Amino acid sequence: MKDPNTLVTHAFLFWESWKRAQQQQHVLPSLQPSSLTNPTHWSPPPVSYLKVNIDAAMDFVNDCMGFGWVVRDHEGRVQGVAMRKAAGLFSVPEAKAMGAQEALSWLKSKGWERVIIESDAQVVTRAVDTGDLNTPFGAIVRDVRSLLDQFESAAMCFVRRGSNSVAHALAKQALDQQTHVLVDFSEYMSFFISTLVCKDIMF
Repeated sequence: MKDPNTLVTHAFLFWESWKRAQQQQHVLPSLQPSSLTNPTHWSPPPVSYLKVNIDAAMDFVNDCMGFGWVVRDHEGRVQGVAMRKAAGLFSVPEAKAMGAQEALSWLKSKGWERVIIESDAQVVTRAVDTGDLNTPFGAIVRDVRSLLDQFESAAMCFVRRGSNSVAHALAKQALDQQTHVLVDFSEYMSFFISTLVCKDIMF
């Protein structure tokens, strides 16, 4: 069995070959949220930007939530992965907004300044985009907007679940963690994560 790093390398080679076969010039998207919300599978960010897919999962039986996110560059290379389990339950939109809050704080601590945040929670991304604080999670939206303003360039946008599959799986995996401490995979990528990323880019 091949090690995780070899699997990911092979997946990248396959992806690059597929792109060349299309004989199409890659057009960098604008950073306007409206132009970042239409893919049905994961797509790379512009050069010099990082794309961060985030999600949250709920465990109603054990009264807890899971947050997960993955950071990739314009070549699809994973720059960081993190997940965390949190005690208690909130509404799904509140949990998704909290996940964005967690991810942005973590990203800021890494020193990354150009980021595109993707979430499959449209009600949350719309509230963040419009600044609508008249929601049950308005206070979290305020914090998310404040965190976004601290980056050199940042946008948060909605994507379909198919574009967010890795973050979704990470959030669910976080529910199985034994502690509530944030788990950071920036220095090491487990076989579980490598497999998820490989599947995500081999479309």
